[in-house]
Amino acid sequence: MIKLNSMTDIRPTIKAQMNTSSPSYRPPQRGKPPLLSLFALWLLTLLINLWTPLLGQAQDKSATITTANSSNVVIADDPSVVTIPDANLKQRLASAVGKNSADDLYNTDLLGITRLYTWHDNIQDLTGIEHCLNLTDLELHGNPITNFSGLSQLSKLETLKLDHLGHSSESPLDIQNLVDQLDELENLTRLELDSNYNSLTDISPMAALTNLTFLNLSSNYSLTKVSSMLPALT
Repeated sequence: MIKLNSMTDIRPTIKAQMNTSSPSYRPPQRGKPPLLSLFALWLLTLLINLWTPLLGQAQDKSATITTANSSNVVIADDPSVVTIPDANLKQRLASAVGKNSADDLYNTDLLGITRLYTWHDNIQDLTGIEHCLNLTDLELHGNPITNFSGLSQLSKLETLKLDHLGHSSESPLDIQNLVDQLDELENLTRLELDSNYNSLTDISPMAALTNLTFLNLSSNYSLTKVSSMLPALT
């Protein structure tokens, strides 16, 4: 056992060990990163750059995109820019196809959308939606729509939901011009036009919708004798 009488007993030894002027002293060397580690870091960065845009599109669950290889879809031969006057509708469609609202939207872009759901996006004009010819499901909840132009051309629609369109009993929505177009949508199986406080009085055009299995017309207080207007649905 070694007994130390004071700190002076060990200081010379410590000083000798830390004497950097000694010929035998060598400062610690940091090793270079292995080549394999650099390659792994480069590969990880590349994968992040590739996958980030795809993940951003995948987060948009309100639209479903189909491809030209899908069965029974409309395909455009010549791309052309589509005019969409309603800025909110354009933004929603652009987001659905992975574009920015400032980008041009082509008919080939819109043909890729098969399902579109919007909630309270303040959409008022549907002009341009007629180019979404492969739409099968369309839900426009809580949008104060006044122009339904183009809906009649969406012949593949199976589900159409236009409820709570932002109007009140003091300012009812005149939805009759929409109903007058519905006879063209022969593939509709589900139709919801509820809670719009509208002035709908004639639903006889719906008689052509012989594939309907679900119809919701609640809160259309002017409607009477629905069964006589739609005998095929009763």
